[in-house]
Amino acid sequence: EYIYYPGDNKCAVIDPVVKLSIGQAGSCEFVVPPFNPLYGSIYNRKSIVSVYRGSKLIFRGEVRESTKNKLNCKKVYAVGELAYLLDSIQPQYCYGPIGATSFMTAVLAEHNSQVEARKQFTMGTCVPNESYGSSINSKITDYEDTLTALRTQIDPEMGGYFRVRYVNNTKYLDCVDIINYGTVNHQGINFGENLLDYAENLTSSDIVTEVIPLGIRLESDDEDFEKRLDIKSVNNGKNYLTSTAGVNSFGHVRRKVVFDEIDNATTLKQAGQEWLTKNQYETLTLKVSAADLSALDSSMDDMSLGDQIPCYAPPYGLDI
Repeated sequence: EYIYYPGDNKCAVIDPVVKLSIGQAGSCEFVVPPFNPLYGSIYNRKSIVSVYRGSKLIFRGEVRESTKNKLNCKKVYAVGELAYLLDSIQPQYCYGPIGATSFMTAVLAEHNSQVEARKQFTMGTCVPNESYGSSINSKITDYEDTLTALRTQIDPEMGGYFRVRYVNNTKYLDCVDIINYGTVNHQGINFGENLLDYAENLTSSDIVTEVIPLGIRLESDDEDFEKRLDIKSVNNGKNYLTSTAGVNSFGHVRRKVVFDEIDNATTLKQAGQEWLTKNQYETLTLKVSAADLSALDSSMDDMSLGDQIPCYAPPYGLDI
């Protein structure tokens, strides 16, 4: 049943907020006014809240708190379905040196045997590093909840992030690496377009606006200097590449970068350009607030949790 429907005068809620995070249960909060038809039908640990963007399910979870304020409005707090894994306990058992897929399958079977149908999961995709679980990594459970058992034994550093996924009303639990969590989203985050806020953790002292790419070491009779392949032959006699937008913003900041394995000048130039616009930002963390333009244009990809989204910042020469 609809507790909220856009534009409806009765099926209304106040301040709805959904919070999602990679590998976490997520939450949904909202306030229900007394005139809402479902005001009296909200029960802790029983009612299920589903949130859609159009026809796409973006959150489903169980109501855990429902309290009234002085205006008799009901504040509702729901947690995502991953939290169901906290409601079962794994026995003391040594599984031995088994892989992540086998362990996850066994642990879910135990979970499903303890909980009601709506809290059960079907084994989904498991693509963490299977070497985690070799002969020196026996897996053991010892009366911990199921979620803790999974997180402890299938270490996120090995590529495992848990995700609840629906296919034809079947609820799957996946364990996937960050690359497979979402999709490649082509909407993009653009400075001056849909970027609302940018926390700069990149200082101008980190910026390189010109790069001298150097390739393999070449034989030379000069004992004083090391001779390496450069890009002069394919770059109008210049041994450096320039980010025009970067120079306009920060001036000329030049650095050499060595690519020991490259023995072709054209390939070296491409690698240098790639470094100038992408690779120099490999350690950069962008914290941004961006408008999802799909709300205005249905032909655009909507931003979803785990998506890989291209970011463009011409003043920094950033294209990553």
